[in-house]
Amino acid sequence: MKSYQYKETLLFTIIGIASAIVCTGYARLFAFAEHSSLVFYQHNPLLSFLMAPAAMLLSFLLVWFLAPGAAGSGIPQVLACIEVREENLLKKFLRKSVISVKIISSLIGVFAGAAVGREGPSLQISAAIAYNAGKFSERFGIRMRLEQLLVAGAAGGLSAAFNTPIGGVVFAIEELSKEHVRNFRDVLLLSVIIAGLGAQLINGHYLFLGYPEVAKDYSFWALGLIVLCSLISGIAGGLFSKILFRVIRWRAGKKLLTQLAIVATAGLIFAATFYYLGERNLYSGKESINVVLFGTGTLPWYEVFTRFFMPLLSSMTGIAGGVFAPALSAGAVIGGTLAELLDPSLMVILGFAGMVGFLTGVTHTPITSFILVLEMSDRHGVVFPMMIAALCSSIGAHMISHQSFYEETVEEIKRKLKLSQGIPSEEDKLKKD
Repeated sequence: MKSYQYKETLLFTIIGIASAIVCTGYARLFAFAEHSSLVFYQHNPLLSFLMAPAAMLLSFLLVWFLAPGAAGSGIPQVLACIEVREENLLKKFLRKSVISVKIISSLIGVFAGAAVGREGPSLQISAAIAYNAGKFSERFGIRMRLEQLLVAGAAGGLSAAFNTPIGGVVFAIEELSKEHVRNFRDVLLLSVIIAGLGAQLINGHYLFLGYPEVAKDYSFWALGLIVLCSLISGIAGGLFSKILFRVIRWRAGKKLLTQLAIVATAGLIFAATFYYLGERNLYSGKESINVVLFGTGTLPWYEVFTRFFMPLLSSMTGIAGGVFAPALSAGAVIGGTLAELLDPSLMVILGFAGMVGFLTGVTHTPITSFILVLEMSDRHGVVFPMMIAALCSSIGAHMISHQSFYEETVEEIKRKLKLSQGIPSEEDKLKKD
């Protein structure tokens, strides 16, 4: 029995190390692609109107022909695999080719200027690593439950992507596996810790959001604005989630030529946005967050709209790319704009509240959202305000929808799986009637 436990521990250690290496390498490539795109656009502003559509088309076609399971964020796909555990679904979303296509497609997409993140893809990549490692280990008599492998792998991916091990564990509990975590707490912690430590050994100790200055005490006025900001951000995140699901579903129902036209048009819009409005309105949005938290620039009024609509446009195209980082930047800009209108001295705390709020609106995971923001900034002095923000934004999100983008997408994946098996869903039965 002890020998088997050692083998199990070794397997999850290997998964954690592999996730750390792949996700940190992916993070560096992602940053390089963003920087290279910025340099190219600045030196070739008119040529970008040709390059951006071409890059978007290439990103889309790689997914379409080589690994359809690599499209989109990756988080709902992993959730569907955990819930359904159907072999065809696992092969579609977690096979080896998904790892390479996910990385390459998202890198080409971000070079085109797409407002996508690498965090959702990192979860799917790490889950795929865990799934394939589990398959390989069966040759040596080690058989692990599938949900253990996928939850631990995905949580380790989030830990490595954001350098947030606590957030990885909480996300696993709150979203990835609400029922099974207590049965494998030790190996879950092991995988997350190994992935997090591995990422730190490669990249050094870093914070995704840095060390912004925050006040230690907050007046009733400030707390009132935090409530207002988080409610608005939660509602905005809920709207984003609802619209995103519907436009993805709409685009997926079109013929290939129509989809190619949509993707190319998106590339043209990215080029035009860069040319007329500037780079902060594209990419994952880290620069917008820095403006709000560190005052590294001005915050024009239209950035509230571009940080909302550019990720929508990017994600609806079907290329690989996540919404975690774009959601954080959209929330930060909402909070920053509200602060400029009502109280500029509260710019940082309202930026935090906006990030927690918008991410909660998209994911419906308020606890994960506020822990991620705290862990990415090391600002423990704002625990109480961020808990308020998580609660209020959750209320705002549920005013729009009782399901997150991830949950709706999982239901859509299940519906399509049933149709492929000749089993009509309740929705299809109603349509038929």
